[in-house]
Amino acid sequence: MKSIHSNKWLYFFGALGVALAPNTQVMVLFRIILGLAVGTSTTIVPLYLSELAPKNTRGALSSLNQLMITVGILISYIVNYIFAESEAWRWMLGLAAVPSVVLLIGILFMPESPRWLFTIGKEDKARKILESLRGTKDIDEEID
Repeated sequence: MKSIHSNKWLYFFGALGVALAPNTQVMVLFRIILGLAVGTSTTIVPLYLSELAPKNTRGALSSLNQLMITVGILISYIVNYIFAESEAWRWMLGLAAVPSVVLLIGILFMPESPRWLFTIGKEDKARKILESLRGTKDIDEEID
C-alpha cells in the first residue's frame, strides 16, 4: 500500500509543480513526474483491484476501472475547454491536484492487499481483511 500512497503524492506534487513552474525546463520535469504517476497507476490499481475482488467480479471491476479512466479524461477535456478562452493554462494543469487529494483521502480507507499480507507472513491480518471483504468467515477455499 505504501507504493499507492507515494504514487498519489507524485500526482499532487507533479500537478502543482507544472502549474507553478517558473520556466519550460521545470515544467517538463514535473510533466515527467506526472508521467511516472500515471504509468505506475496503470499497473498498481488493476493489480490491487484484482487482488481484492472476488473472482466472479474481477472482470467487471477491471472494466469499471477503465471506464473511470475514460470518464476522467473526458472531465479533463471539459475543464480545459472551460479555461481555454481565458488562456488560464496554469489552472488547467494545476487542477489535476484536486483528484489527487481525493485519491489520497480515499486510499486511507482501503485495506491492505490480503495476497501481499500472506506473502510477507501476516496471515492473521490477511484473513481478517478477506473475511471483512467477503462478509463471511468461509474463506479457506479462496486462500488455498
